[in-house]
Amino acid sequence: MRNLVIFLLAALVLSSCIKEDNFPQPNATFYGKIIDVDTGEPIITSRQGAGVVRLIEISEKYPDNTSPQDLNIGGVGSGAFRNSMIFNGTYKATLHNGPFKYLGDTIEVTLNGDTEHNFEVLPNMRISVELDGATGIKYVVNRPEGIDGDLQSIAVLFNTWETVDLGTSNQVLGNAEFINAHSGMLDREFSYDFGNKFEDGKDYYIRVAASMYGQWNYSQIFHIAR
Repeated sequence: MRNLVIFLLAALVLSSCIKEDNFPQPNATFYGKIIDVDTGEPIITSRQGAGVVRLIEISEKYPDNTSPQDLNIGGVGSGAFRNSMIFNGTYKATLHNGPFKYLGDTIEVTLNGDTEHNFEVLPNMRISVELDGATGIKYVVNRPEGIDGDLQSIAVLFNTWETVDLGTSNQVLGNAEFINAHSGMLDREFSYDFGNKFEDGKDYYIRVAASMYGQWNYSQIFHIAR
């Protein structure tokens, strides 16, 4: 009998310690693209440095002398961003830290479930590339009107994987040839031939990048089969 009483008391104490988790869970998704205001195309960058969407919650639960912590949503190389771990609510949203000029102001966005918003920007540079023969390309680097920086460098990139770009600190995912550049090279067509860099029987993925303010804009990726 004594053992039964001890057992029941222990069970009662244990049950009182176990409480249902009633904390609210994130219930909103904020997603969209960072797009070129003139072409409507996504801003292509490397996997890092693709722009950061910054959210600051607007809520009465924060006193006047305090502010909520910023929520930063990093973009990806395709120009898209997405975060599915956000609470419903009203937020201030802005955009920074990318190879572009953000043309808008801080906006107010109400998140309730899935919410999409595209940010319009002016890229620091636009890069057009076309294939030229079996192992060559032609490319043009253009600086849009409204951008004042100087062209610093051009990189011709290639890889046997579909991912080819420059990571942080110019760490190359693939192979790169860096070309010292200046603004006199803008709006001019240049040629590059990969020649003996390519081996027969392999697939290669190539693109061109150009830097301004230490940040890189990219062309589309092209496929060359040998």
